[in-house]
Amino acid sequence: MKVLIVDDDEITSDLIEIIVSSAGHETRTAIDGREGLELFGRFAPDLVITDIQMPRMNGLELLAAIRQQNADAIVIVATAYGSEEYALDALRRQANNYLKKPVEPKQLLALLRQYAVATEARNKERAVSKFITDSTLTMTFGNQLELVYDIVDYLIGQASRHVANADVSMLRLGLAELITNAIEHGNLGITYDMKTEALNAGDYDKIIERRRADPAYATRNVSVRARIDGRSCEWTIADDGDGFDWASMPAEITPDLLFSSHGRGIILSRLHFDELEYLGRGNKVRVLKRFAG
Repeated sequence: MKVLIVDDDEITSDLIEIIVSSAGHETRTAIDGREGLELFGRFAPDLVITDIQMPRMNGLELLAAIRQQNADAIVIVATAYGSEEYALDALRRQANNYLKKPVEPKQLLALLRQYAVATEARNKERAVSKFITDSTLTMTFGNQLELVYDIVDYLIGQASRHVANADVSMLRLGLAELITNAIEHGNLGITYDMKTEALNAGDYDKIIERRRADPAYATRNVSVRARIDGRSCEWTIADDGDGFDWASMPAEITPDLLFSSHGRGIILSRLHFDELEYLGRGNKVRVLKRFAG
């Protein structure tokens, strides 16, 4: 994967470059948004990690310019405490994710692994019908995290005739986030705190394998129901887990929620779709994307 790092702080830029390079990805760096945009055109990165507050061209301006050129590039904004409003603004402008400064290496590595899989899946040749005008599909599968992006690409492919190019990347990552949550937090019962501790210890894959082998979790499935018509596409994702108290989640996304301990996946998913609704005991979520025109 090709990664462009844009940050005017040399220490932060060097740290991110070391982490990204250690994961085997090709990197380029820029000291501000204007240089970053020039490099974006020549380097054609799959992923951009950018600071928000920079001279000449800030991260929000860079994001807008990137989205004019390329709807598929994945953009992660990095922001410090006190800049939450800018980070939320970036997400609303179709940034794909955000990082808290100082950058935590294990969190960045986890995002790199996630987006490397997404990029590979996106770049594969897919047998996709682009002539579906009305369709209902139900898929049921187990807890194979390694198949999430293949499943998502199939689902997005069905709606590809109607979805604007600028929305495809956001929908792909949003659906992947929800299906991953259904497997990890729903079916396998892995809490946010358990995941954070395991990522810090470097043994998250082992916890996944133990849970998948445990008879209490092994037979649980995820189902996805997709409905496409001429106006919208709706996906309903359900797992066999215990659910959660979704009614306690704030109705409005505010900047202070970005750095809270829980709910990151829900925050990002709300920004990816026109509608998001949790149902029942919280083990089912319905999302909808309206088609333009």
